[in-house]
Amino acid sequence: MSCISMKMKSLPKGAQLVIDTSYFLTLRDFPNFPDCKLFSTPEVLEEIKDRSNQLRIDVLITTGSIRIESGRKEVEKKVVGHFRGNSNFLRLSRADLSVLVLAKDLHAQSPEVPVYVAAEDFEIQNIAVLLGLRLLTAKGATIRETRLYVRHCVACNNVVEPDEVDCSNCGSTRFRQKVSRRTNVRARG
Repeated sequence: MSCISMKMKSLPKGAQLVIDTSYFLTLRDFPNFPDCKLFSTPEVLEEIKDRSNQLRIDVLITTGSIRIESGRKEVEKKVVGHFRGNSNFLRLSRADLSVLVLAKDLHAQSPEVPVYVAAEDFEIQNIAVLLGLRLLTAKGATIRETRLYVRHCVACNNVVEPDEVDCSNCGSTRFRQKVSRRTNVRARG
């Protein structure tokens, strides 16, 4: 499994960049990507509370430098279905999921165009790489391996589905997440 992990000021011409909250909050000055299409989601905008970042994003929107969009519902169902039985999505916020769905939707619409997810959050990076997306970071810190998680009952060690509230084997409501699969990530670029 490989990913592009970049700390850079330029992207390949025509690339699409979907930006997460963590990326906005990490940068003081937003880099200029003149040959790329920038996107974010309404859920990301809702997460940004400080006035200075809200003003910066308003300028990007007003100047047409970034588009605020949502991924299609059918893509969201596919993304969530891809991880059925794993508890990875329990670690994501609504905004995190919206970024991943939009990136996967853009990738599905034009697979020949590179789609990057700009995020400092390791959980988003983990899912992005598992979905076959590329990464862009402001500080260069990226995951070294992808991880799939499952929930286990603390009492009987039974594997519990992510949406279950109690263990079907013993009735316990205490669970722990365990890594079910690790895969090294090869960074390039």
